Amino acid sequence: MRIRWVVFVAAVMLAVGIVSASAQFDEEETSRVGVRVGLFMPSDSDLKDIGSSSWLGVGADWNWKFDKNGDVKEFFSLASYKTGESFKKAAETHITYNRIFRKRLGEEKANYFSVGIGADKVRLKAWVPKEGGGFKYVDDSSWRPMGSLAVGREFRRAYFVEIQVNIVPNWQGVNWSGLTLCVGTRSAM
Repeated sequence: MRIRWVVFVAAVMLAVGIVSASAQFDEEETSRVGVRVGLFMPSDSDLKDIGSSSWLGVGADWNWKFDKNGDVKEFFSLASYKTGESFKKAAETHITYNRIFRKRLGEEKANYFSVGIGADKVRLKAWVPKEGGGFKYVDDSSWRPMGSLAVGREFRRAYFVEIQVNIVPNWQGVNWSGLTLCVGTRSAM
């Protein structure tokens, strides 16, 4: 049920972003709010075993600073990825400050690299291995520091595709780091 809700919300947010971004192409301005939809692929096999090896998620970006060309230079991002159901599930919600380093390939295309730092709220509800052997049931959440590195491509100054490496410390004996592949728009509103 929750997965369907996340998919529905993601589809609505992406549709609103696409329509809004399309309407702004004549102005070639980036707005303050962007949206993203993506797949998180955890590096830890225990997290993959909980539900899926790729978790669906949605996010929103607040574009904070712009360069002299009107491109986003710094932004804050909030994204949430989840997997599993009822007694066996995991989730990550991260809030990051990001800095983009961009190389324009023309008027409407650019390659970029971004660095982010922030916090990640991890939630785990599952049986996990414990030290010394055996398993323990965990139903807990915690805020963890995190960092991210991303490379991507922007199209028509509004859309982007990126792959992001999320680096999060271990918690409950599980490595929460992984890769995120996402698409989005920098001009949702």
